[in-house]
Amino acid sequence: MSVHAARARNAFLAITATILFAPAARAQDDNTLALGVSYTARAADGSGAHGSEGVGVAWRFRHSDTGWGWTGGLGWFASDIDRSVGGQTIEIGEVHVRPLMAGYGYTHSFGRTSWSAELIGGYAFVSFDQRASASDVYRDRIGAQAVTLHTSNTFAVRPQTSVWFDVSKRFGVNVSAGYVVARPQLTIRSSLGEESVRLHADMVVVSAGIVYKVF
Repeated sequence: MSVHAARARNAFLAITATILFAPAARAQDDNTLALGVSYTARAADGSGAHGSEGVGVAWRFRHSDTGWGWTGGLGWFASDIDRSVGGQTIEIGEVHVRPLMAGYGYTHSFGRTSWSAELIGGYAFVSFDQRASASDVYRDRIGAQAVTLHTSNTFAVRPQTSVWFDVSKRFGVNVSAGYVVARPQLTIRSSLGEESVRLHADMVVVSAGIVYKVF
């Protein structure tokens, strides 16, 4: 099991334990906005990309009733990218994917628990931070000079499922899992010409968080 997967599992178990042993309490059903923190682990599905993990902001806007409805999300992430150059695999840089997504899904609410399954998608703004050492390797391995790497914007799609549980009137916890499909085009320009390849930046995403009712 990878480090990212192990940490995601531990976060999931911690949230599950909180849910199982929480005392009976009023739900957050009168909540308008709740804010908190979340831990997210991403595992890359492509051989040339790396996963990531980190702590971020969690929020919950109102409560959803049982039924179908519209939803949205961001899901921004970054991934280190490897590429074989002259028979040597090197890290050429870091791709940043910032999608703005909307979609449709189904929510089932029962007691203090709310489960949802959604499909969202949208346009992703993509940028690429080139490693300084990449130009040296291209020059030494294949004789390429003035190497620059650029990425195109792309579309992203993410099926996902999540569970919210109201621990008390003020606190709520969340566990979610999804799969992000994002495949921007990487263009490599040098003295040898121009080459374009499709980056497989798909990610398996697992997140756990806790929020506090603001108002």
